[in-house]
Amino acid sequence: MNLNFNYKEREVWISYIKDFIIPIRRTAYILRMYWDSLLDNFHSKSILEFENDKNVLNKLLGGVTINGDYVERSAAKFYKTFFGWEIGSVVSYLRNKEEGVNIDFTINITETAFIEFITDLLNQCKLILDIAYDKELISTTKINNINIDFDSLIESDQGIIELIGKLYNDIIKFGVLYNEKTLFLWTLRKNIKRYLEFQYEQIDQNNSFNVLQKFFDFNIYFSPDLDEESEIVKKINEEYSIWYFREKGLGDEICKLNEFFFEKFNTQLLSDFNFIIKNVKNFEREYSEYIDMKLNFWKFPEYIDTGEYGKYNYHYEYLIEGVFLPHSYRVEFTPQLDNKDFNKSLLDLLDDIAPGLFLNKIKPENLIVNKRDFEGSQKFLIRIKE
Repeated sequence: MNLNFNYKEREVWISYIKDFIIPIRRTAYILRMYWDSLLDNFHSKSILEFENDKNVLNKLLGGVTINGDYVERSAAKFYKTFFGWEIGSVVSYLRNKEEGVNIDFTINITETAFIEFITDLLNQCKLILDIAYDKELISTTKINNINIDFDSLIESDQGIIELIGKLYNDIIKFGVLYNEKTLFLWTLRKNIKRYLEFQYEQIDQNNSFNVLQKFFDFNIYFSPDLDEESEIVKKINEEYSIWYFREKGLGDEICKLNEFFFEKFNTQLLSDFNFIIKNVKNFEREYSEYIDMKLNFWKFPEYIDTGEYGKYNYHYEYLIEGVFLPHSYRVEFTPQLDNKDFNKSLLDLLDDIAPGLFLNKIKPENLIVNKRDFEGSQKFLIRIKE
């Protein structure tokens, strides 16, 4: 894979944060402020206060039938779906109004799936920007110059709809299938150095990961334990070292943001966005189809058992001795020898799974190297989960 940018240049990553992370946070922040404004101005207020405000009444009642049903794509359904803005007992209110009776009913503003999404999104963006600030990729974590007239937003349906549309477009621009830099980081999540250097010609053979270590907390997860000092052994140690993004580092948190969009746009939220946007993408399904196409040549090695079985979810792990996997163990509470003649190559296994790790067909958290006690000494076992 060829990169159309120089991953070693600090300015590349400064622009990436500025152009693709900050806009998501900024738009989400405005939407959250809008909801907070609704809380301040309408929550627990009497509907009688707004009996002469046609704009507010349209937002609360536009498209609501006498039985409390909401007409598709109506104003009232939009505000209830996205912002939880509604009359508490709308059926009773409408039926009393039909009889010419004015009874006090309360306006409610509740937290919707959309507002929960916005809140979680802001938290994840803040984590990313706090780390980026510590690494001097941005000069401030503050959200500046929010010159929004919230009274005007409340007056205009179009303004708030455009903001939601902007957020969706910002998310697409960041996404793993639409942003080369996001895809680059996504493919580095956990893999052997040898395969990453094969995939990216621009990665130098010498000191290739220094910049990634500095900016994205890219570190060695595991290296084969070989005692010899020959050049061949040193090369094996280096090429077959497994690298990964350290948990809660910048690379890890950016990938978590992409995972967050995978998760959220595979739920009711997708239907909610469909209210105002045509053909909203299920990002996870779209990515799954992409990797199925890209990896149609690849099969998971059949000699590895990835399952979990039985009442206590026992599974299989494989002892690492140098560059070999001599034995397999059944692990329920403690490892029990399963096959003393397993006799596979660790290097072959790492080569075999590298394509799946690269495109996250094998999730990084599902490749696990455990250090376990064996009769007073500690040894490594490798496990791959489904």
